[in-house]
Amino acid sequence: MKKFLVFVLVLFMIGGLFAQTRPEHRWLLGTWATRIDYGGGDYEEFIWTFNDNGTGRWQLNEVYRGQRYEESFNFLFSLDGIELYMFIEEDGYIDYEVFQVHRINDQRMIINDWGDVLDFRKR
Repeated sequence: MKKFLVFVLVLFMIGGLFAQTRPEHRWLLGTWATRIDYGGGDYEEFIWTFNDNGTGRWQLNEVYRGQRYEESFNFLFSLDGIELYMFIEEDGYIDYEVFQVHRINDQRMIINDWGDVLDFRKR
């Protein structure tokens, strides 16, 4: 477990040092959004922004609760461009998420988040 945490920390640091987005992954840069409708005007909206320097910001708007959450992250793509790694620093610890990314075109992508499939559109 300790080796794994060191590995994740090294990836996080490398992402910060060499964060220039690879040319084949530049389509990801910008702001993406998806919406989950619950009916009756209630919905959640996810907004992700990816910057060229390997940083980003995600935002969750829960309209039905009137709440909004935001957080900054660093990101890396796997070499095959299928897995997206997001690293979030919270309370001195680095948390990470791994998502499967399916690029439909430059304006649409599908994210598989542990079985939840999210259909993102570029803003």
